[in-house]
Amino acid sequence: YMAPYMLKIEQGCTKKFTHDSEEFIYLLKGSLLFSYDGKEYELQEGDSVYFDSRLKHSLQNTHKKEAEILNVVYDYRKF
Repeated sequence: YMAPYMLKIEQGCTKKFTHDSEEFIYLLKGSLLFSYDGKEYELQEGDSVYFDSRLKHSLQNTHKKEAEILNVVYDYRKF
């Protein structure tokens, strides 16, 4: 199944997540630091990432202005 949703990220960092799926993030507003599998990437408005969510990942907003993303999680396993 596929689960799209909008998410606002205030100043601070999310926990490092892993989950059994694939994920697409599109940055609608602001800027974020995306940590993935031990590497960091600066994301600006209009940037996107597609990745294997089984590897550790997190998002960090280092600014006072909130960031907003479109996040789509695809879980290809049928239970």
